[in-house]
Amino acid sequence: MINVMIMNEKVERKMRLFLVSLFLMLNSNILSYCVNESVFQKALINKSAIEQYEFSKQYLSVVENESEVIRHLLLLAKKLDLNSDLLDFLEGNIVNIDDKSELFGRIKLAISQLLFRQGKENAAIDIISEGIQKKWKENAFWVLNDCFRENGKFIECAIDEYNRTVQNSYNLDNELLSYYYIGEELTTFFIRLIEIKNSDFNISAVEHVVPNLIKNPEREYLYYVAISLCFAVDGQFDRALAIIKSGENKIDIYNFPRYKSDKLNVPLYTSYIAIMLNDSSKSVANINSYLQNYSMYPNSVLSKYLVVAYAMEDNLMLKTKLKTLTGSVLNSNLFKDELINTELLRDKVHSLFDMHALSYEMFGDHYNAIQYWENIINDPKANINIKSHALFSIAKVIYRFEGNKLIPEMLCKIILSNSIHTDIYSDVNALLALCSINRENNAEYEMFIQNIVDWNDIHSSNEYQSVILNLKEK
Repeated sequence: MINVMIMNEKVERKMRLFLVSLFLMLNSNILSYCVNESVFQKALINKSAIEQYEFSKQYLSVVENESEVIRHLLLLAKKLDLNSDLLDFLEGNIVNIDDKSELFGRIKLAISQLLFRQGKENAAIDIISEGIQKKWKENAFWVLNDCFRENGKFIECAIDEYNRTVQNSYNLDNELLSYYYIGEELTTFFIRLIEIKNSDFNISAVEHVVPNLIKNPEREYLYYVAISLCFAVDGQFDRALAIIKSGENKIDIYNFPRYKSDKLNVPLYTSYIAIMLNDSSKSVANINSYLQNYSMYPNSVLSKYLVVAYAMEDNLMLKTKLKTLTGSVLNSNLFKDELINTELLRDKVHSLFDMHALSYEMFGDHYNAIQYWENIINDPKANINIKSHALFSIAKVIYRFEGNKLIPEMLCKIILSNSIHTDIYSDVNALLALCSINRENNAEYEMFIQNIVDWNDIHSSNEYQSVILNLKEK
């Protein structure tokens, strides 16, 4: 069964165009924003950091969504250097909490994170291991990943990801393996390797990760895949392709039960290497082969490439590869085959459009970037929050590269009138303020806005079309 939930905490937070309900929060150390502000969020307004910290401790005992408060407390404790204080507070309060409740598990996992910050890694991992077995909320594996990453242990995070997937290092029974979607394949391991490069591009995965990988005879192929992916992120593509081919040959020699499912994922891993190589034709061919193996799960196939794209987004050294990835997916049968395309969730499609637009913007091709953002806006199935992100992206490009203030101002006003509590609310207001400062021609402004009601009015206006033409000709 294909892995339908890809657990990448950092990436899922970065999914700029997914509905908030699809924000799976792969990096759980910030306060998430909802379309409507929570009572807790509103209560924090105009409070200093230390005031927010003290208020949150009091609020924890009465709040309905305690996970939100705990995440905020962890964030503030790190910012204010109050880890020891928060640890004492949580350990003092947990004795009064039912150990079968969700709050108990959340607090225990928060305690583990604070212990990890203090260098007490073994004690932290013991708590997390208990949480894994007891299915504590938040996902204990996500917390473990957070512990590694926020303490700069990206190499250890990648190794642990491999071990839990290939070696079942946490001794999970079949029910827990299914619950956590552990052991399916190595996409998340690949993302962990990218995160190593995001932390320091000069770190060699071959030198620091490969020596720590252990071969599991029943899944020997994944050992070779992991090594090949390490060579790929290090830029040694010939070695990567040779090693993964060697691993593929092992599949036909042995007859372990997992080898059959592992063989279905061969094109997935080869496509990742082709993307790192910037070989679009090879990546498209392998995406199509992988899709053929899992034709019943097109959204899961798309999700795997999306989360890899979001991992690449933070690294300027990987920006050319981001464009290869998004372009290859758009040129694959996921989008070329009409029957498959109709099965794709629109939010995932819009997320891919946004990432592809971003890849164009990175190279200064603002015209083509805007074309993909317009595709999102013009889709009647697009959620208003998703459209707001696309509108704001266009507004920023026009303001920065055309010096036009009228269109960005109207786009910002449309965003605010339709989606008051988006996660870009403060940024929209900031751009709106910049556009209205020292407006040079009020008569021109009044003439322009009197005919503007919505996006369609802006899009069809001579002013907008002139700006887009200028961007195209640059």
